[in-house]
Amino acid sequence: MFLLKFFVYNSFILDCRILWEFLYILLEDPHYESIIHWENREKMIFRIIQADKLAALWGIFSFHFS
Repeated sequence: MFLLKFFVYNSFILDCRILWEFLYILLEDPHYESIIHWENREKMIFRIIQADKLAALWGIFSFHFS
């Protein structure tokens, strides 16, 4: 049971790290500014403009890690 909990917890952390890296890549690329952009880069505050397009991009991106 412990091993299963450990795996699920670590998998969750890995998924979060990969999601954050994905968002950061998009935030740093002006091409995606219509989908997601920085509100305040110093405070790491960003705004998602088009959630449906962001979700579609995440689906494509995350497929490569599964």
